[in-house]
Amino acid sequence: MRILAAILLTVVLVAGARFYTAFSDSVRSAPLEIKIRFDEAVWGIRIARTFDCIGDPNFGVPSLSVQFNGQSVLNRTDVIPSGEEIAILKLPKVEVGKNELVIEANSDASTKAPWGALRVQVFRDSTAIVDQSLWLDQDATSITETISFIAPDVAVDDRSDEHEH
Repeated sequence: MRILAAILLTVVLVAGARFYTAFSDSVRSAPLEIKIRFDEAVWGIRIARTFDCIGDPNFGVPSLSVQFNGQSVLNRTDVIPSGEEIAILKLPKVEVGKNELVIEANSDASTKAPWGALRVQVFRDSTAIVDQSLWLDQDATSITETISFIAPDVAVDDRSDEHEH
C-alpha cells in the first residue's frame, strides 16, 4: 500500500509541475517593447580650452576624448594647442530625451598654467542647448566630466504650437 501511495504521489507531483509550467507559459506577458526615437535635427559640439591638451599614447591616455551615449566620437592622442577649437559637426543618433557626453581632457603639469578652463557647447541646429565651463585646478592635470542634456520631443512641441495659433 505504501508503494502504491508513493507512486500515486509522484505521479500527482509530476503532473502538477507539468500543468503549472504549461499554464505559466501561456499567461506570460509579452516582453516590454521600448521604442527609441531619434531627433532629426543636426546636433554638434564645440570645445574651446585655455590649456594645451597632452595625452600619452603609450599608456592609452588621450589628450582629448569625447563619448556620446557610450559611443566614442572623438579620441585624440596628439598635442592640441590651447587656441585650437575642436568641433564635432554631427553627433550620431541623438535620442529624444536624456543624452550624455563624457569629456576627458588631459594636460601636463609642467606646461599648463596655474588654472585652466574648458568650454563645452552643444548645439541643436544653430541653437546652443548646453554652454558649460569646466575648470582645471592648479594641482590637477585632467578633467573628466559628464554633461547631460535633453533633446526635445519636437512632435509634442509642434502640436502645442498649432493649438496656440
